[in-house]
Amino acid sequence: MATYVNNLRLKEIATGDESGTWGTSTNTNLELIGEALGFGTEAITTNADTHTTTVADGSADEGRAMYIKYTGTLDSACTITIGPNTLKRVHIIENATSGSQNIIISQGSGANVTIGPGNTKVVYLDGAGSGAAVVDAFASLAVVDLKVDDDLTLGSDSSIINMGADNDVTITHDGTTGVTIAANPITLDSGADIVLDADGADIVFKDAGTSILSITNSSTDVDFTVATQDKDIRFKGDDGGSGITALTLDMSDAGTAIFNHDIALADGAIIDCAGDLTIDVDGADLKLSDGGTQFGQITNSSTDFVIQSVVQDKDIIFKGDDGGSGIDALVLDMSDAGTAILNHDLELGTDGAIIKFGDDNEITLTHVADTGLLLEDSGGTPTLQLHDSNESIASDGSKVIITSGGTAFNLPTADGSNGQALTTNGSGTLAFTTISGGASLANDSNNRVVTATGSGGINGEANFLWSGQNGSVNRNSDGGVLDFKRSNSSVGNVSVFQGACSFNNTSDYRAKNNIADMDEATSRLKQLQCKKFSMKQDTNNTMRDGFIAHEVDPIVPQAVTGEKDAVDEDGNPDYQSIDTSQLVPLLVKTIQELEARIAALES
Repeated sequence: MATYVNNLRLKEIATGDESGTWGTSTNTNLELIGEALGFGTEAITTNADTHTTTVADGSADEGRAMYIKYTGTLDSACTITIGPNTLKRVHIIENATSGSQNIIISQGSGANVTIGPGNTKVVYLDGAGSGAAVVDAFASLAVVDLKVDDDLTLGSDSSIINMGADNDVTITHDGTTGVTIAANPITLDSGADIVLDADGADIVFKDAGTSILSITNSSTDVDFTVATQDKDIRFKGDDGGSGITALTLDMSDAGTAIFNHDIALADGAIIDCAGDLTIDVDGADLKLSDGGTQFGQITNSSTDFVIQSVVQDKDIIFKGDDGGSGIDALVLDMSDAGTAILNHDLELGTDGAIIKFGDDNEITLTHVADTGLLLEDSGGTPTLQLHDSNESIASDGSKVIITSGGTAFNLPTADGSNGQALTTNGSGTLAFTTISGGASLANDSNNRVVTATGSGGINGEANFLWSGQNGSVNRNSDGGVLDFKRSNSSVGNVSVFQGACSFNNTSDYRAKNNIADMDEATSRLKQLQCKKFSMKQDTNNTMRDGFIAHEVDPIVPQAVTGEKDAVDEDGNPDYQSIDTSQLVPLLVKTIQELEARIAALES
């Protein structure tokens, strides 16, 4: 009788069986053998924790394939049992599931093999029945030459790569974070760059297991750290056959850099110091050169700090940037005995600051806190000359003397009293004097006010009189008293003529454009509303005749100034005004129109 006891679960035909169908069964067996040597894919139920793959008796299935790819989505490790447990098979198994979970290949209660996500392993089933085990066929693989076209992964902690006939060179995974290369010596020979990448950790140099130096990426800065206290970092080399220490970083002196010889900086070099930067020339000069030619130096002269321009007549210039514009803030002109030329203000920022003048500092200008400036000298009369000795301000210790055009005016030392005038004795001494008749200026030779002459002022002489709150302007002949102009063109005047005063607006044809005859005067005049009223400031409530400004504005706008209900910046009323003279042409034209109508009626 036919049985299915072989590893591929093929039909084994007994002698005399399958009469007439033996060929069909044989062909089926051959097809199943072909499948067993081929590739199969089997899907695991989504998020299943267990799965069974069974090689069926005498029928096709994915599980009999030599290469099995498991697919599906997992949220945890899944144990896959391959049955029956008597099979003795070699399988290549790929974990192609999604979800980054392991699959565990099992046959019985014996050992299992775990395959990580995306990995493939060669295993064999020992077919030992209920205690069957799955074995990693390549757990220990010996080859003569191994070529790997892509990644090589050693998946267990503490894995070791041994090299050499005696395994005298090893690369060992430490089980946690890194590897150890053990050899004597170690040579790195690269035709290109050699890269040491610590992935954020330190690159540590040791001697006999003791750390001596580490290199650290500190926020993209590179730190070289000596591990032993007070031990220096030294850069050594060979200069013409002689060994030299080019640079020593002295760790016992806060990292002081000791150079064996010169320091040469490239174009645009920057020295950036987070703390103090000390340049110590040990009693010599600090010299500044350009292209090998010295132009300046800094010197300690008996503890005085000396900044010196060493080239004849070459200045010392302090430059800066003011709002994007380059400026020479201070120039010390060496071709002019060191004259200091300031670009702008000179500010003395302390109370009591003094500016001293002269070889012996005999003239001083002193700031008196919260008061002013004090001009003093070592004796005599301190004088502030405005142009020369003919224009000056001085003091003799008791009074201020102002000199103009060589004439000295001695200012009074008393305040005077109410109503007094400032007068002169004819020799430059000014004093306050009581004016006869009170606070008035009479038209006499001593008190006459002489006005400025020219087209922009009042020509001639005028007298001003103040009596209480009244003021007057006196003219001794007929003519203009006050002229009003706009943009230097006359717009009106106040004049006197034979005892009368007239207020005149400019009406010259030359000052006018668009001249035309007036019409519709009568109808416009009839729109004017004549009113009776009293003024709010009039405590007697005297009734007056007149108009309301905003009612006249639409009819004769040129007669009205200001805006209705306007206020000033303090909220006070800004009243409108009416120039009633602007109504006269309307009245005249109305009378003319009425006269014409009357004449027409009479005819």
